[in-house]
Amino acid sequence: VELSPIARDGVVYAASENGNIYALDMQSGELIWEYHGGAPTSLSLSRGILYVGSSWSSQVYALDAASGELAWEYGIAGGAFSVSASGATVYVGSGYGEIYALDAASGDLAWKYETESEARAYPAAASGGMVYAGSEGGGVYAINAANGELAWRYKTGGAASAPTVSGGMAYFGAEDAYVYAVDAASGELAWRYPTFGLATYAPAVWDGVVYAGSFHDGLYALDAETGEFAWSRKPERNWESYGSVAVDGVVYAGSRDDYIYALDAKTGELTWRYGVHGDAVFPPAVVDGVVYAGSRDGYVYALDTGVAGHIHTPPDAPPLALRSFRDYRDNRIYPGKPAWTRSADGGGEWRFSSPAVAESGVRGLPTVYSGSADGRLYALDAENGETLWRYEPGGGGGVASPPTVADSMVYFGSDDSHLYAVSAETGALIWRYRADRAIIYASPQYYEGAVYAVFYYGLFALDAKTGDFLWRFNVEAGYSDATVTDGVVYVGSEDHHLYALDAESGEILWRFKTHGFVHSAAAVSDGVVYVGSDDQYLYALDAESGEMLWRYRTEDFPVSPPAVADGVVYVGSEDDHLYALDAKSGELLWRYWTSSFGGIRYAPKIADGVVYFTSWDGFMDALDAASGELIWRFKADAHVHSAPAVWNGMAYFSSNKTLYALKAATIAPEPTPAPANAAANEGFLRTAQHCQAVMRAVLWLIEWTYPDEPCGFGTE
Repeated sequence: VELSPIARDGVVYAASENGNIYALDMQSGELIWEYHGGAPTSLSLSRGILYVGSSWSSQVYALDAASGELAWEYGIAGGAFSVSASGATVYVGSGYGEIYALDAASGDLAWKYETESEARAYPAAASGGMVYAGSEGGGVYAINAANGELAWRYKTGGAASAPTVSGGMAYFGAEDAYVYAVDAASGELAWRYPTFGLATYAPAVWDGVVYAGSFHDGLYALDAETGEFAWSRKPERNWESYGSVAVDGVVYAGSRDDYIYALDAKTGELTWRYGVHGDAVFPPAVVDGVVYAGSRDGYVYALDTGVAGHIHTPPDAPPLALRSFRDYRDNRIYPGKPAWTRSADGGGEWRFSSPAVAESGVRGLPTVYSGSADGRLYALDAENGETLWRYEPGGGGGVASPPTVADSMVYFGSDDSHLYAVSAETGALIWRYRADRAIIYASPQYYEGAVYAVFYYGLFALDAKTGDFLWRFNVEAGYSDATVTDGVVYVGSEDHHLYALDAESGEILWRFKTHGFVHSAAAVSDGVVYVGSDDQYLYALDAESGEMLWRYRTEDFPVSPPAVADGVVYVGSEDDHLYALDAKSGELLWRYWTSSFGGIRYAPKIADGVVYFTSWDGFMDALDAASGELIWRFKADAHVHSAPAVWNGMAYFSSNKTLYALKAATIAPEPTPAPANAAANEGFLRTAQHCQAVMRAVLWLIEWTYPDEPCGFGTE
């Protein structure tokens, strides 16, 4: 659940990360209506109309608050990042730094103001004939609500939050780590207070006190008139809150540490806190003694303000079937040791590519083929991992391209800009082809005597036996594997298109435009093409015409190539979830959260009713394909950059250091159900969260700056 819920007139309005808007009965939590509006980034309610801003669809939607029916919509260049309704006008901030004033009833444009920076603008509701807006370009703007003319601007040393106007003053925070108070009429500075973190969220004001959150530095209470410090409150770890609300002497705030807090407004002392299964960074709504809060675990919570012991959720809540490794404790860890492990011959951290398994490879033995960053292609005995042969191109660089085994040959690309064909039996070179000084990361694809390989600058078709050039199709920054079936080659491009090409000639049969880079390889099943885009959608297209059949929005880029089995599409996303969707309708069946640091980037494999997949944080998971229940998970010795290969009851995959062979059929004990109330499971959650914190610290020391997201790469 994204954004702060709105609770009014017996209804709670909430937005989810999958693009849906929900209207829930305030007393029971039952669903009243649902609307899909495409990645909502802001909600505002006025005069019986719910206004929804969307960054991805670049639209403002006006919905009837009672029925959810669309009244009007208006396109906003750069995306509608902030929406605030006041009286007869709706104010919208765009990703290009423009502020729109729209007629609330019709959606007609009244005026538009361009700030000095092409950065996101966050208008607050009008007050005293003025509209106040913060800007990521730095500063706060005061604009005449009637004509859109600038009254004043106050510059800050970085992005400024949406201001809160109270008692003739405008209060706001900024990226320069200050909380500001300026005169709402003139823009003159009254005071500013330094925090020890980014203060980029709108403050709350109650009874002469300003409550301002500071990124990773807690909540500050400051005297509204003088700016003098009253108190601050910092949780034990991982504080980030997008704001707070103060009601009847209590300050309520959610945080990224998976708790909703109630603090005494005068002292900052903890009144209560309530644990949830996901971060709850957006400010809650408080109405008639009940706190309504959303969490990224997929729930909307209704909590009694006195004891926080009562929780009301819809019978089907959460709307998404969510599975998580945290639900199973330690009894789902992979039992026993791998069948075998293997490092590169030179030792050290030589990353293997995604392995390929041939049932009859070297000397008729089952053989695992895998490239390595040490510059070699290895042929290993699938039973024990012993080297059968190795081939070293000798051109410098590694072999990151996953090999393809077909017609007694192994095809692979190398960092030396060549595509190679070697004997699957002996490793002897058959031919090699040089392509435009481009590193080859994609896996070559074999189809009816031809090999199709994606280079950075294009897709090449070569004769599989001789390596002779057949044709070329230029793509923009090609990274994904090609997919070849039924005489058609499917390939994605950074020009936002998926192309369908004639496999024999390379001529375009059709192309489909998305709204983001297409880095994912396509999957084709029963006349339908499935492909992910960096616009966060998984698309289902008619293979014959390229027409869209349905699309499903994940919470980040669905970068893993999808896999289709038994009428279900499985796809991994940078949002750290594996999704299972009905192949015909796109309806979500279940999703599973890995708590990965970098998402699920490689194609899952389905065998014997089990889904095997790897995540970048170093795990391989095995799930029941029908339910998404965890069977087991295995922790590798380093980050994983490999899709699994499954053959004859074995699962093969590689980390930055080691190639693993696991007994895929191993089944762990039955899971211990997680408690319904996350607070009752506090000890377990603390252990899992501490583990995540340690992993983040290790990542920071080794390779990256500290990620803002507890289970990802950060917020925008």
